[in-house]
This record gives sequence, structure tokens and C-alpha cells, in this order.
Amino acid sequence: MPLREHLLSPAKPQKAAAKKNGRRKLAVSALISLSSIMVSADVLANAGKDTGSGVTPSDSTAGTGWIAIGTDATANTYTNVDGASAAMGYHASAMGKWSTAIGSYSQSTGNSSLALGVKSVSAGDRAIAMGASSSAGGSYSMAMGVYANSSGANSVALGYKSVASGATSSALGYQATASGDDSAAFGNGAKAIGTNSVALGSGSVAQEDNSVAVGNSTTQRQITYVAKGDINSTSTDAVTGAQIYSLSQSVADRLGGGASVNSDGTVNAPLYEVGHRHLQ
Repeated sequence: MPLREHLLSPAKPQKAAAKKNGRRKLAVSALISLSSIMVSADVLANAGKDTGSGVTPSDSTAGTGWIAIGTDATANTYTNVDGASAAMGYHASAMGKWSTAIGSYSQSTGNSSLALGVKSVSAGDRAIAMGASSSAGGSYSMAMGVYANSSGANSVALGYKSVASGATSSALGYQATASGDDSAAFGNGAKAIGTNSVALGSGSVAQEDNSVAVGNSTTQRQITYVAKGDINSTSTDAVTGAQIYSLSQSVADRLGGGASVNSDGTVNAPLYEVGHRHLQ
């Protein structure tokens, strides 16, 4: 057979061998792909040699959609089939229904709570703790900052070592403390102790119920640029220095005898002449 015809003629044995080799390669490729998928799934389930644990999604008595990532991380939704929790980090624990714990040793035990930061704890239902060692123990409370603590229900603690322990209280600032119910402390070291009290400014202390403090027993502040309050028999408004001065002037005018008002609002006594005698 001429060389040209030999080169162009179909080689049936060679085709059969090639087809067989192709099927073999396809099978090998399929095995490789399958093993890759299995490895990928294993990596996702055990990321970074993860030894985390959680409720088995296939367990019909347990919650679904849980996530536990990190060594000894735990996500447990108890027996609520609707609740799903997520724990991410070394020893992170999300034990509340629909709760989230992110960070080493973080704990979210309250339902629908969030703990974000190393050793953060959200124990109250729907509470939020953000910051290393922060703690939100009150229901619907929020603690933001390192060592911030909101143990009162519906309370807010914002700042390093801030504490809001009173119900519906607010503490904002470094080491600010609001321990009275419905109290508010604003500023470095401010303390609102009395019920419904307000402490404004660094170091201010509001000890009495329903009081507002702008200083403490050793450090006082002026309140400036205050609008004039009403002066009448039923008024509870604050009055200004100008109003007090005007009142003193009115008294001096009616006393007569040269009575006058000093710059601090005090009245100089009048001098009366009675029968060539001067009386003061």
C-alpha cells in the first residue's frame, strides 16, 4: 500500500485502543473529582482541624442551620426546630436559640443574643455584648466596650468598664455607672445612683432620686446660657441670675432710703432719717 494511503487509511485497532484509553481516563477523572468533593466537604466540616460540635442537622428533634467553627466550639439549639445558633472561635459557645457567639471563649446563652469579642457574654434574651470581656446580662440590654457590663433589663453600657445595672439605665463613658432604675450617667466616672437620676460630666454623682448632678461634693460646675424660667406660684422652672438680680432690685426700690443692690444680688440696707436721726 502506498505511503499516502497507509497514512490516510483508518486504523481500526488503534481507534479501539484509543477509545478504551479514553474511557479509562474518564473514570480516573471522575474518581479524582469525587475525592476532591469529599475532601472539600471534610475541610468545611473540620476547618483547621476543627473539633467543634453542634446539634446534628438530621436530628428531627433538634434545631437546624447551626454552625460551629473552631476548636471546641459549640452550637446548641436544644429542641426547638426553628432555632439556629452559630459559634465561631476557640471554645465559642452559642447555647441560646437563634444566638451568635463570635470570638475565643465567647458565650451567647440568651435567645436571639449576640456575643462578639474574646470572652464576651450575652446572657440576656436579645442582648448584645460587643468587646473583649463585655457582658450583657439583662434582657434587651447592650454592652459595648472592653469589660462593659449591662446587667439591667433594657440597659445600655457604652465604654471601657462602663456599668448599667439599673433597669432601663444608661451608662456612657469610661467607668461610667448607672445603678439606679431609669438612671443615666454620662462622662468619665459619672455615677447615677438614685432612681430616675442623671449624672452629667466627668466625676458627677447623682445620689438622690429624681435628681440631676453636674458635679460632686468636692467639684461643682456652673450651668450657663440658661433661658429665663417662669416665676409664679406654681412654677417649677429654673431661674437665671438676671432674674434674681431683678428681684433684688425690686426689693431695694421699694425699701427706698438709698437701698441698693450689689453685683452678687445682695441688697444694701437703706438709711432712713427720722427726726434728725438716721436709722438703718
